[in-house]
Amino acid sequence: MNRRVVDITPRSGTRQRQPNVPAPSVKLPKFFVLALLTLALALVGIFGIHFFVAKATITVIPDSREVSIKQEIVAVKNGTEGTIEALSLTKQQDGARLFSATGKSDKQGQARGVITVYNTRPNTPQILVATTRFISQDGKLFRSLARVVIAGQVNGVPGSLNVEVLAAEAGEDYNIGPSNFSLPGLAGSALYTAIYGKSSAPMSGGSKSETTIVTQDDLNQGKDTLLTELREEAKQELQKMLPVGYEIPEDAFLVEISQASSLAKAGTELSKFNVTGKVKILAMAFPKKVFDDLLGQSLRKELSSGETILEGTVQSGYEFKNVDHKKGTLLLSGFSKGKAYSSVQEQDVRLRVRGKATNIAQQKGEAIEGVQSIHISLWPFWEWQVPVDLNRINVSLGLDSL
Repeated sequence: MNRRVVDITPRSGTRQRQPNVPAPSVKLPKFFVLALLTLALALVGIFGIHFFVAKATITVIPDSREVSIKQEIVAVKNGTEGTIEALSLTKQQDGARLFSATGKSDKQGQARGVITVYNTRPNTPQILVATTRFISQDGKLFRSLARVVIAGQVNGVPGSLNVEVLAAEAGEDYNIGPSNFSLPGLAGSALYTAIYGKSSAPMSGGSKSETTIVTQDDLNQGKDTLLTELREEAKQELQKMLPVGYEIPEDAFLVEISQASSLAKAGTELSKFNVTGKVKILAMAFPKKVFDDLLGQSLRKELSSGETILEGTVQSGYEFKNVDHKKGTLLLSGFSKGKAYSSVQEQDVRLRVRGKATNIAQQKGEAIEGVQSIHISLWPFWEWQVPVDLNRINVSLGLDSL
């Protein structure tokens, strides 16, 4: 059997062919790849937000100052040029009030009555002077009111005479019943038993109590109180008579009539007394809005070019100076004050700060005439630069900070 021999020895001068061996591959960790992708996306997002979405809010605090004026304004009835119109009003108010008396007085009454005086001396009259004393059987003292003569006894019948007597003191204790009376002035003589008295009816009228009376102070205070009330009522009625927008200064009222009287007299025993009175008041009013408008016009004349009055800061008022009801004039000293601020062009602020870093934008904005300070707020928070796009720069005036 024939065999084929193959020569496997390389030929001289021929490069031996190397087998194809693949290069070793390098594998990155998965989390590292994800981190790189996240960072790349974040950078793209940040730059996208910076160039297309970021925005700035700029609050401008303008320069401000206080402005004020004082001005005298004349209100005239049927107003003339250079004045405002005044309105003259009149009101009469009548009334009556009941007041309580406060005075106190001791009311005293002395008991009185009649004593029949007997004279048992035969044919001998007895003279009794006025204020002759009679003492009742229970010790109460009475005195006669007049001089009397008691006839003597005739034919065994004692002479007698009814004598009116008055108790020596006030009080109910002297309202005694029928009693026998002796005459102490005759004690120690025969006349003491010969002349005596008897009463057949009780004594009456004795009293002692406190009563209320009207004093002069009561009358004066009552009149003053009534007139004060009537004046206030008249003022209130005048206020109701005012047209809308008119005002009466407190000192522009004139009391033309003020009268009060009472039928009660000082010392009269009364617990209450009546006082009647009347007042007539004149008043001068002026249109408050017209007055305020004049002050407002004068205040605005104090503004420099480019200044504006800050709404809500204006305060106006007036002081009463004089009123002449006969001439129909009212003089007032008006005053007004408020805060003025410089006008700032928002577009000018945008142009000054666009594309600037925050600190540079701050300097540029505060260099604008009329600007006191600015506050810059960027969104999102990591932004460091004001957007270039003017539409993404919001500018507002911080008037609340003035």
